[in-house]
Amino acid sequence: MDELVFELTAPMRGVGSDMLSNFFLKCFAPAAVVTAGVVILSRVKSIKIKEKIPVVTLITSLAFAGICTLVFWRTLDVTDYLKNMGDESTFIEDNYVDAGTTQITFPEHKRNLIYIYLESMETTYADVEDGGGFENGCIPELTELAREGECFSADSTINGALVPYGTTWTMGAMFAQSTGLPLKINIGENMMSEQESFFPGLTSIGDILAREGYNQELLIGSDASFGGRRGFYEGHGNYVIHDYPYALDNGIIPSDYYVFWGYEDEKLFENAKADLKELSNRDEPFNLTMLTVDTHFPTGYVCDLCENEFGDNQYANVMACSSRQVTDFVHWIQQQDFYSNTTIVVCGDHTTMNEDFCRDIPDGYNRRTYTVIFNSAVDKERAGESILYSTLDMFPTTLAAIGAEIDGQHLGLGVNLFSGEQTLEEKYGFAEINANFKKGSSFMDSMAGIQIDEETMRQNGWLPDADVNVISYDEDNDKIRIKADNIVNIDNVKKVYAIAYDQDMKEVSKTTLKLQPDRSYECDISLKKLPDKSGTISILAKGDKEYKIGELSGYLPLQAHDSISIYADLLKGYNNIAVLMSSQGDFSGTATGADLNVIRSFGMTDKLYKSEKLNFYGVKDVSSTYCETSEELLYYLGVLEGNELPVYLESSEDHSCIVLNGDEYSLGADGLNIVIYDYNTETVLDSACFDLSYVDRDQARVNTDIQMQGNEVTITASNLDAFNKDSVAGTSLRGVIWDKKHYKNPIMFDFDGDDLGTYTANLNLSGYDYDDMYIELYMYYDKTKVESKLMDWHGELNLIKGTFAEYMSKISEDLEDRVIVLSTMDGAPARLDEASASVLKDIGLDSFVSAKDDSCAYAIITRDRVYEDSDTHNLEFQCDCDSVRIDLSCSTWNNTYYSSVIINGQECSRNEPGINIAVYNLKTGALEDQVTYNVWSDRPYRLER
Repeated sequence: MDELVFELTAPMRGVGSDMLSNFFLKCFAPAAVVTAGVVILSRVKSIKIKEKIPVVTLITSLAFAGICTLVFWRTLDVTDYLKNMGDESTFIEDNYVDAGTTQITFPEHKRNLIYIYLESMETTYADVEDGGGFENGCIPELTELAREGECFSADSTINGALVPYGTTWTMGAMFAQSTGLPLKINIGENMMSEQESFFPGLTSIGDILAREGYNQELLIGSDASFGGRRGFYEGHGNYVIHDYPYALDNGIIPSDYYVFWGYEDEKLFENAKADLKELSNRDEPFNLTMLTVDTHFPTGYVCDLCENEFGDNQYANVMACSSRQVTDFVHWIQQQDFYSNTTIVVCGDHTTMNEDFCRDIPDGYNRRTYTVIFNSAVDKERAGESILYSTLDMFPTTLAAIGAEIDGQHLGLGVNLFSGEQTLEEKYGFAEINANFKKGSSFMDSMAGIQIDEETMRQNGWLPDADVNVISYDEDNDKIRIKADNIVNIDNVKKVYAIAYDQDMKEVSKTTLKLQPDRSYECDISLKKLPDKSGTISILAKGDKEYKIGELSGYLPLQAHDSISIYADLLKGYNNIAVLMSSQGDFSGTATGADLNVIRSFGMTDKLYKSEKLNFYGVKDVSSTYCETSEELLYYLGVLEGNELPVYLESSEDHSCIVLNGDEYSLGADGLNIVIYDYNTETVLDSACFDLSYVDRDQARVNTDIQMQGNEVTITASNLDAFNKDSVAGTSLRGVIWDKKHYKNPIMFDFDGDDLGTYTANLNLSGYDYDDMYIELYMYYDKTKVESKLMDWHGELNLIKGTFAEYMSKISEDLEDRVIVLSTMDGAPARLDEASASVLKDIGLDSFVSAKDDSCAYAIITRDRVYEDSDTHNLEFQCDCDSVRIDLSCSTWNNTYYSSVIINGQECSRNEPGINIAVYNLKTGALEDQVTYNVWSDRPYRLER
């Protein structure tokens, strides 16, 4: 599992064709076949068959998803991984010996080193009588070669190295054998490729040899960038990299040559011979480290030298071919003049990931990597003993083999196997070592030296931060009201204040923000001392120390750049403006439905729906609107209607352009770029960009249920399905709950979680107003002390119900002071379970319940009557209910695919797949609840902004 996490954070550049082809054959191709089958069946004219297609497709998809999840979970032992990552172990720190501070003495005449990593090579592949696990071994040449050198065996059977947790893939193996440590990195998604250094404070064998004047080279037939190898070897020993791109650039292979992962081992060994001849002619000692690739999982690469002695067992044929090639190469080295002063280490990087290949080995057999050392400067002290060792021991052992004397014989977690010292495997047992390696290690985290700039940390929600917006502008008194909400990553906020600066960054005012009943902070700031109403406002919060949590800069009355909905509300106060929009990147695929409804409120409705890689531009002028969406490059050329200034807009995946009268005003950032032009002042008032992907980053969807019995409340949270972080390991779920009477001293509580991902908390809320409660849920990262908000809700506590049936039963109990509006765009009513359909029928929603799975539908429930309808294309409906104006529209997936419910001028639909519900309270004249129930999986999406 550690391998999977690491490789997902490393750059994809250099990945082998076998991995890509396997993905195509085993993932993409089956999906394409199933999709084609569904399309073919959908064209069948039989109504009975067509009616069954969605049901069969859903059941089949869920079954396959369940099986795949189960296999993934069990194969990678995810439960054990999550459990252990939440635990901390000091085993590594307690046993670690720092090579940077240990005395290591080299001989006057230094020996050369040739270190050959053999991809997935094990002693297992030898005959049983030779110490292997196969009845008919496939590496006879390597077996005999091991007997010629030192493999730390007591007899003629071959011995090898155990492979601990954290070293079971190529980069992990190379790291382990170079440093004596498992590769464990606590790093965020894709951060690996952004690092300038790789464990900068760690001393590896490359660092030591570089210090001793060695010329060092890494020779591989693939791209060294894959898995972080380039960063490691360049950063630790300044190795010269001769990889696949190097071979292309230097004409060693044809410019269009590519097989398997780059070029095959046959060419690798020929290139190694040429490089060795060149290195051996220099005055300095050399270290040539090389890695084979033909034996890579799943079945290896069949080169021109491979024979067919194992029939259809391709992997065995490839292993046999590698056995011959490696042996021939070692024998070639031994015939060269430089060999007398050269040590050769041959070691498998890790055991194979092809479990089927080793399925017939005897029970209890311990798989080990192939290991042998030739021409060592020292002999084994524990003569006649078979040593139990791991790949971690190769670090000090290799140094000893080239004549270095190590004070204490220990480096990293490894032991010099030529010495008489006991290995960690012999001292603690291999199982105990693995158990500790699986746990978290703050020591390894600190040594990793991961460097992340402040902007990246802020974008990922790892710094103290808040949503800061101007929420209103009082033109008569020339003042704005600002709001700081969702303050995260600060414990015990004591004070929040704002400092206003003019355009020369001279301080003009300092104002304290007051805590509000919803636990946000607000204040009014005068703009009278700010010419043109422009300047900068810094918002700071005091906890244990002072933190900057936000900044507003520019034309201040429009500074609501953390919320597109607030920004749109502010624009309603301007009558003589033009609004220009252009998207960049996956703006619509990451936006919520509510975001898209805000854009529609400008009159921009042309095919604006949630879709990946959908480009968009829009112009909202004084009396006209233009907009367009497409998956292709978009551009618009026109003029403003008020003064005929030329306008050019462009939208694509990697570019946003908003040019007005020849000047570029777009911020050119991912998201929706907006420019506001004011006809009254004939100037651009504001340029903004709304990165609408922030919802996935900061507020995941969570299924929450509340059950009450007297003052005792049980809160259950599950299905944290859009939780966009590295993993849920080492995290806890926390909550805050209060009412308006207790907002200064809310109840803070922790959830207890189970193995199925369900979290539960029990509270006593005696003295609280259950009809007007606030609740927030946070996922808290124990190691980084970072929190991420999952839920922010205000309303009647008893309305938080985990199932649609429970929710509808509850809100329909009292219709005297309520209007309930249901809207759907994706045929969700056809997916209702029996209990949910029964509740709706009891309310009187017959047409809504009967809506087909390719239709949109709505229902308005009042105390006097019910309005409902469904259609396979579009629906629009307007009515006045008890002084409440409702404007409703929705459209199916094959049209514009949206749901809009406007109540008294306010958009109230979440516009999400499923059943969107808006509950309006007639007594308070306010929206009481706004929720979407995804009936496909019966999970409510409660997202507050």
